[in-house]
Amino acid sequence: MAKIAINKNALRFCRIITATLLLTALVFKIKSLVILVFILMFIPSIFTLKYSPFFVFYNLFLTKFFSKSEDKVDIPAIRFAQGLGAFLLLTAMLNFYYFNHQIFAWSLVLAVAIS
Repeated sequence: MAKIAINKNALRFCRIITATLLLTALVFKIKSLVILVFILMFIPSIFTLKYSPFFVFYNLFLTKFFSKSEDKVDIPAIRFAQGLGAFLLLTAMLNFYYFNHQIFAWSLVLAVAIS
């Protein structure tokens, strides 16, 4: 398993922002925000974690304000979780726009937000 050192504060930042965006989308019923989060979760699951927009933002701007805390993490597990979340959001978007199952779609968004 590929465990590498990564800034765990940046990882927390990614999780907090993702959950916040999804909960905001859920509360205010903003479907386009779900699409945005899908894209932001899909990018690191396909490429690599270091190209995640939230990691890039954290490393460029927020490392000046917060301490860097290196921790060994399992990158394939994180990429799998990102991919699974992106798949669930894709399923939610299909239910929003194609099948018109709003309650099921918002339930999927909530599941991704709390996971």
